[in-house]
Amino acid sequence: MFFSRHKSSNVLLRTTVTIAILIFITAFIQPAFAGGLLDKIKQGKKLVVGTEAGLEPMEFVKDGKIIGYGKDFLNIIATDLDVELIQYDLPFQGIIPGLLANKFDFVATSVAPNPERIKKVAFTLPLAAVNSDIVVLVKNKDIKSPYDLNGKIVGTQLASSPQSELEKFNGELKAKGGSGYKQLALYQAFPESYIALANGQVDAICIATISFAALNKKSPGMFKVIGSIGNPVWFCWATRLQDLDVRDYINSMILKSRDNGKLYELQKKWLGTVQEIPDGGHLPPGAL
Repeated sequence: MFFSRHKSSNVLLRTTVTIAILIFITAFIQPAFAGGLLDKIKQGKKLVVGTEAGLEPMEFVKDGKIIGYGKDFLNIIATDLDVELIQYDLPFQGIIPGLLANKFDFVATSVAPNPERIKKVAFTLPLAAVNSDIVVLVKNKDIKSPYDLNGKIVGTQLASSPQSELEKFNGELKAKGGSGYKQLALYQAFPESYIALANGQVDAICIATISFAALNKKSPGMFKVIGSIGNPVWFCWATRLQDLDVRDYINSMILKSRDNGKLYELQKKWLGTVQEIPDGGHLPPGAL
C-alpha cells in the first residue's frame, strides 16, 4: 500500500511539473504568434496579394510588370509595412475564390461591392468611382444610345460589375417592350472585349468609365461612348471577413493618403482627374 501511494505521488508530481512547464513555454511562445493577420504579415516580412491586372489604368501589365493607380498605392502600403511584396496576377473570376482559399493575404484589385460579395468578403474604403459605359465603334450609326441595344450582341467581362448592370438593363429593355440583347457575350478580361468590338464580333461593349480613356489613347478615333447604364459603382479592395484588422489598416492608409494629398496625386497621374474619397457609407446594407 505504501508503494502504491508513493507511486501515485510521483505521477502526480510529474504531471504537475509537466503542466507548469507547458504553461511556462506557452507564455513565452504565444506572443510571437499573437494577433491577427496584420501582425503575421509584419512578423513574416512578406505581403502576398491577388490582382487582376487587366483594367487599365487601375491595374495592368506593361513591359512584364504590373503598374497603375492601384499598384502605386499598394507600393505605399508595402513600404509602410516594411515588407516584401508578392503580387499574383489572376483572372478576375478567381480573385475572391483565391482569397477565400487563403492563397494570398488580400485582394488588391478593383472590385465593386454588391449584396452577394459582401456576404463573402469585407471591403475597404473606395479608391475610385466609375460608371458602366456603353462603347461602340465610331463608324456605328445604328446605336446612338443604350436603348438601341435591342437585338444587338453586347460584350463585357465575366463576373464584372458591367455584367451585372447589363443584365439589369436587359430586363429594363424588355420591360419597355423591346426584345433585349441578341446575346450577352462574356470574356475573361476586358481587353478581350475590346478586340471583339474592333473585329465586329460584338456590336457594343460595356466597360468602366476610367477604362475608356486608356482605350481611346491606344486606338484614337476608333471607339466612342454612347451612354452609361446603372448607377456609379465604387472600386474597393477586399479581405476575408475574419481579417478585419487588415481591412481596417488599409482603410487607415487610404484616409492618410487622401488627407496628405498623395492619393489625389496618384489619381491625377493615372486617372487624369480627382475623385473625392468618402469616409464611408459606400457599402450595401449588411456589410461589415
